[in-house]
Amino acid sequence: MRASLRSRRRRALAPHERLERGLDAPEDGARARGERSPVDAPNGHESGAGADEDHLVGHPEVVRAEGLFASGDPELARELQYDLAVPGRWVTAVNSLKLVSSMASATLPQIAVAEYLARGGFDRHIRAARVLYRQSRDRLIDLVGKHFPRDTRVTRPGGGFVAWLELPKSVDAVALYHRALAEGISIAPGPLFSAREKYRHFIRLNFAQGWDERTTAAMTRLGRLVAS
Repeated sequence: MRASLRSRRRRALAPHERLERGLDAPEDGARARGERSPVDAPNGHESGAGADEDHLVGHPEVVRAEGLFASGDPELARELQYDLAVPGRWVTAVNSLKLVSSMASATLPQIAVAEYLARGGFDRHIRAARVLYRQSRDRLIDLVGKHFPRDTRVTRPGGGFVAWLELPKSVDAVALYHRALAEGISIAPGPLFSAREKYRHFIRLNFAQGWDERTTAAMTRLGRLVAS
């Protein structure tokens, strides 16, 4: 079951849940990690998600939330498909629908997720991931400085795992893409991100894969292609 709610009803939902169940409604996982939040759309409640405004199974009070309440995380919700419901006075009807549709949710994964979150496992994972991504970003910047033309500029992103490179204006990013691909190197040319084919001398690189001899050698070859 999925709801599409107006902003005022979404804002009113969290305090209602806290009052009814004594739960906190924390910020979603992306915001907690400093990432950009979706525009006006909490997890699982995108506009036009297959339901009329303020309507769900005939009752506007019944709302489905993926990791929105309690200590759930949206990434875990998507991977393990665990949900929470706020049926209010329709709890009996919702339980009946649940019984005839899927009998019951898998108990063991729910217990495992609850234990993992309660013991701080996911928080530790995020902290470790931040360190790895930061080190990988810094390694990318170092390789650009060593192997690319001196007038190449590179961003230093505070989050995520991609960086933008501004190459010398004489470099055509699309042509570079095809030359790099012929050598087994994948890049994202700037015009791919512009409806007007702007950013002709920009490329985007992903550093999430980490660094080893193969990826380091690829950066060296890419720098030579840019310079040639």
